[in-house]
Amino acid sequence: MKARIQYKGKFQVSVKWLEKLKDASFDEALDKAGDEMVAALAAASPVRTGELRDSWKKELVHNASGSAIHITNDAHKDELSRSSMGRGKYASIVYLIENGHGVGKNGKKGYVPPRPFVKEAVADVMSNFKDEVEEMINDV
Repeated sequence: MKARIQYKGKFQVSVKWLEKLKDASFDEALDKAGDEMVAALAAASPVRTGELRDSWKKELVHNASGSAIHITNDAHKDELSRSSMGRGKYASIVYLIENGHGVGKNGKKGYVPPRPFVKEAVADVMSNFKDEVEEMINDV
């Protein structure tokens, strides 16, 4: 089967729209989504001491290819750096809770099952962010 595509025109309208879109800033939407993600993750975090819930942070990062939002959590970093991971290395408590992990002390071994919460916590925020960006693109 063969396909043939024909086009006519100069695409000036499309080029102008793409130029406007290139200069558009999505930082406000990214910043808002970051705040919403931090709130959603804090609300969904399992709480024993409250450190995990209270340690969510966001950072809006700019580089040559654009902007990005970084969401981090360094709860229990000091305790985890003393684990068998090695000097200067630590496993994120978020990763351990999300995926489960083995435990061992005094010759006893066991397993802590996963308690996933991250993906579900940010799903609505990501959907709303996608809708907001699509609306911003359509308004350009």
